[in-house]
Amino acid sequence: MVVDQFNYAPDNGQRRAVFERFAWITGDKLLHHYEPADIQNYVRKMAAIPATYRFGQLGKTGLMAKTFNEAMFDVPTDETRRSKRTINRDLSILDKASQVLAKDAWLPRYGTGMVMNFLAEWRKVPNDPADPKRMPWTPSHLKALYSLAVWQGGGGSTRRLKPDSRPRIYQDAAYWLPLFGTYMGVSREEGAGFDVVDFNFECEVPYVLICANLTRSKDGKTKAGLKRPSRHRVMPIHPELLRLGVEDYVKAIAAEGYDMIFPELYVDAAVSRERGKKAPAKGGRRFYAIAWCYLMDATHGLRPLPATRCGKKADFHSQRTYSNSVLADPDVSESIIADHMGHARSGTGNRNYLRRALTLGEVQELKERLEVMVRHMPIVTAHVERTPVKLLHINKRSRVGSAPGRNAKLKFCQ
Repeated sequence: MVVDQFNYAPDNGQRRAVFERFAWITGDKLLHHYEPADIQNYVRKMAAIPATYRFGQLGKTGLMAKTFNEAMFDVPTDETRRSKRTINRDLSILDKASQVLAKDAWLPRYGTGMVMNFLAEWRKVPNDPADPKRMPWTPSHLKALYSLAVWQGGGGSTRRLKPDSRPRIYQDAAYWLPLFGTYMGVSREEGAGFDVVDFNFECEVPYVLICANLTRSKDGKTKAGLKRPSRHRVMPIHPELLRLGVEDYVKAIAAEGYDMIFPELYVDAAVSRERGKKAPAKGGRRFYAIAWCYLMDATHGLRPLPATRCGKKADFHSQRTYSNSVLADPDVSESIIADHMGHARSGTGNRNYLRRALTLGEVQELKERLEVMVRHMPIVTAHVERTPVKLLHINKRSRVGSAPGRNAKLKFCQ
């Protein structure tokens, strides 16, 4: 009902997890037995549970297979304390359910208003310039990333981060997706979900279209993948990506007959699934599990990653912070940065009247944005040589394994 009323994309599991967690912590009561005190109870108990715990499914698996008991949890420390932003996210999701239930189970008996007002418990989170929510990558950290064997030459599948007597460089999501983050500022899911047809190299300014498509569809029928309408954008392709051979890679994938440029992140043939086991994640989540956590860990071993006070290290999304930061020169207009990042424009003029691409033409607008990108984005891959496209078997792609002397699965970024 929430999906239908608010025109949301189908749930990826997050909303259901929040609903189940609220029910578990508050006693899993009949809907008409809930009262505002349950909201306060939920917020208090979530704040008292360390963020390191995983809950499972209500009445089926993990901690939620049992009745809730505060005694099963340790006291949170400064490093494990749950963020107020996380609790606010839960309240926002629960508020949407409350708006639906306000027509039935949570309909006020007298007068108007809401029986269950989740947003009344929303906590304001002030921004601290000295301790940002997310630390950006720096050029020196990115150079360390691209000094790894994935881009310099390593072993075969699951040994891509290790030196080898016959060093090889394979191209797939492990090779290209970090580069897209660095030179395009795309999010992990945006970059993981590109289709072959999204790329256009046969034009004056080669570009990639960031748009909803069937690759990132939730139901296989409806195009999806945009977090918000402003994320739909045309991105000029940085010359460094062209130098490294992105056009050859896209053509090689097209020759294989795939629609998506990183088929190993989506197709069933790329994974083995045991009988009775949950289907493996797709898209950016699969990329994180089989490649990105190892790449981050290996980079951290060379040069410790930037981290917030609570210990949150720079991750893939931190590349968007990096892109926004390097473009934020005084001579670069806010509208250009907004168009590059896929942010909603601020101000009535920018929102309603700035139509530069329609006025001067798409090519002129792309040239201007590309010139800004080239002028302000540091080249962090000058030491990476262009190599012929070499593809692994589909079920071996992007599985890089740990770097020498490290075990990213057990001791991630330690």
